[in-house]
Amino acid sequence: MSRLALALVLLLPLLLASCDSRPREINQEALKQFFAKHRVGSSPDYAIMKNGTDYLATVHGYIDDRSVCLQLIKPYNKNPALSVLPGAYTCVPLNE
Repeated sequence: MSRLALALVLLLPLLLASCDSRPREINQEALKQFFAKHRVGSSPDYAIMKNGTDYLATVHGYIDDRSVCLQLIKPYNKNPALSVLPGAYTCVPLNE
């Protein structure tokens, strides 16, 4: 067996052991803390929220994230029949 093959045989278990394939759960507070510290793009990032408390999506990476967020929620607030769940959509800033 060549040295390269031997090295691979010896290192492969170590490399596989270092892989963590378990799913990670991120709650809303963790998401809020991440975006508070990490802005994506040049404008503040926004969360699309339902009923003021439920995060549905984030808007980030656009030139004007607030404008994009408002455009996304406008049809749902204008016509509640478009939404499966009752309530209002809002855009909440995630960072400065």
